[in-house]
Amino acid sequence: MGRLARAAAFSLFQLLVVLAVVFGPLDAGVAGLVVLAASVPVALTWGHVQADVAMNGLLDEVERTRWRIAVWCVPGAVALYWLRYVRPRAIDS
Repeated sequence: MGRLARAAAFSLFQLLVVLAVVFGPLDAGVAGLVVLAASVPVALTWGHVQADVAMNGLLDEVERTRWRIAVWCVPGAVALYWLRYVRPRAIDS
């Protein structure tokens, strides 16, 4: 499993945790700590994802900027980026 695949898995896990916290019966303090704990592995892989977004030849500058923002702000965005751009490259190789 490559770095970007791990980043996508962590991002998907973070999305599932955020959805569980939003729809679950957790106290606000506990919910915040759970989301923070799920975000740490994603934060450690953001650099690799940002580097891939910067070097992706399939994206123009507007799309590149949108992906950079989404990776920072949207849980699960790294998983979506991986499905749309990284996985097809791995299959073609």
